[in-house]
Amino acid sequence: MTFGKVLAGTAVLLIWTGGTAYAAATITGADIVDATIKSVDVGDNSVASVDVLNATLTQADLADGSVGSSEVTDFSLSNADVGVLFAQVSANGNLAGTGGGAVSAISTSPGTYRISFGRPITACAFSVTPGPAGALLDAAPPAIAQVGEQPADPLLVLVLLSDLEGNAINTAFTLVAVC
Repeated sequence: MTFGKVLAGTAVLLIWTGGTAYAAATITGADIVDATIKSVDVGDNSVASVDVLNATLTQADLADGSVGSSEVTDFSLSNADVGVLFAQVSANGNLAGTGGGAVSAISTSPGTYRISFGRPITACAFSVTPGPAGALLDAAPPAIAQVGEQPADPLLVLVLLSDLEGNAINTAFTLVAVC
């Protein structure tokens, strides 16, 4: 191998690697056409949290099991996030308070109420507490509550309230659905 060939090879190598350095130093985001960079163009684990705009990732962007409970701040999730829905209903059937999506409540006859969460509730477990929300135990009359799905409409919950003798009564209550 001659000195000239070594020198020529070295020059080619310097130009080649220098060209890459030049391109990396001079190509900016303004030079890249929108939507032309694909996932194969990005190295594994090369995108950091600072590279992603807040509130731009959705559930579809996350792999199953990629977020654990240690990564969720305590009490940062809403009732709807964890599948707990509730409705506070007044004695006359008006919706007095809601969490997780109750959209309507109505009293259809004495002691009979229909509550809609605006979504199917067929896989939920229900609990009813008679009396106004936050009331002392002796503020509400003793009552028996029955609760269940409305077979004709998967969005409705039916609540029946009666006194201890089985007579239908109108009283405020809180309905909780865990789905």
